[in-house]
Amino acid sequence: MRPILPLAVAALLLASTAPWVGARADDASPQPRLEDATIEGHGGRLSITSLPVKTDHGTIYRDITIEFSADAAGNIIFARGGSGAGAAGAGSAGAAGSAVIEQAPTPPTIEQHFLEGTYRAVADGALMRLSFRGKPINPFRDEPPMWELSVISGAAAVPDATWYQCPIAENPMRARLHEAGIASPAWNYGLSQAGDGRAFGSGALIGAAQDGNLLSIASFRVGCCGLSPTPIAKLVFERIGD
Repeated sequence: MRPILPLAVAALLLASTAPWVGARADDASPQPRLEDATIEGHGGRLSITSLPVKTDHGTIYRDITIEFSADAAGNIIFARGGSGAGAAGAGSAGAAGSAVIEQAPTPPTIEQHFLEGTYRAVADGALMRLSFRGKPINPFRDEPPMWELSVISGAAAVPDATWYQCPIAENPMRARLHEAGIASPAWNYGLSQAGDGRAFGSGALIGAAQDGNLLSIASFRVGCCGLSPTPIAKLVFERIGD
């Protein structure tokens, strides 16, 4: 059974989800960063996954679930657990019971191990080179390692592309991913670097995943500048050598 937090903590947590209420306190520690988490709702349940919490010892990630209900007047209230729990109005802690809030460490993400080498596109036979670029040099922030796929020969359907090897919560493009509703941990996300404006054209948001010797590149771009929460096209490449 996951631990249940008191209602007062729930109020503070929910208040922090609204960045327009006040300035973000980057210098405070510990500091949850709701803007970098994935937030979803269904029925009376709010789920917050991969919530980064900045501490003095580094960043940790938590999964949070909050349950809501409504009183007789239709006001939204926290669902309450424990004996004698009664309905409490917004902002009220109530006399008995606790808000139903569950939290646990975010399960570790299985690291994607891409394989450097020469690849052949299954669709058109174009030859590609997959290379590990390592961490970008950025004096202002620590960025995750990157991979690069580039054309060796042939009329490749996908042009040069780069992506970060990391969970969404650590991806420098996480705000764009969250805004588009892209939340699948199955892909490592990045951008196409050149092209003619089709699904895999220049600037298209792409995802990469490897299964054995097969490398898949998916496009999430709709039209010239829209984004889909799920892939709209996918290309597969087979590794044929080092």
